[in-house]
Amino acid sequence: MTVDQFKQKLEKSEKFSDVLNYLTCTFFIGFGFWMIGDLAINKFPYPETDYEKYLILLFPLAFLAIGIYGFWRIPKNYQIGCVYSSKTIEEKWTIVHEYLSHLNVKSKTTDDNQIECIYRNKYLNSLVVRIHLDDDKILYNVQSLDTGDKGIIDLGLSKRATKRLKKFLENRL
Repeated sequence: MTVDQFKQKLEKSEKFSDVLNYLTCTFFIGFGFWMIGDLAINKFPYPETDYEKYLILLFPLAFLAIGIYGFWRIPKNYQIGCVYSSKTIEEKWTIVHEYLSHLNVKSKTTDDNQIECIYRNKYLNSLVVRIHLDDDKILYNVQSLDTGDKGIIDLGLSKRATKRLKKFLENRL
């Protein structure tokens, strides 16, 4: 399986969540612009000083920032890591199972040369790890879960888990 095929398989399974997340981000951006427009049209009706006038803009700017962050973050869920190795698939399975044995695994599914595992980290956040074993490489993807579904604000959780997995695989392969 190529990197593009693995990425397409991931994207296909998450279409509904992506649409919902993009709609949520669009709502946040639209609401932020609406609040700024409303404040501008009403000439900042409540604040009495210039300082308060600019301070009140922080609230709609926070909505804009969350929406923009979401649009930036959603495509990053599909970043695929790749580690090349000349080891056999059985040896790679052993290494993957060794990695998974160190995790607090909630569920694990295996299909041919692919494994999907949902686990909780030490802060009780859930992550899903998808690993595909090929003859010459291991493809992997890590995403954070938000109450059983993919979220957009993970505070770097999936990036740290991806780095940890990559380091483990590179040391063993």
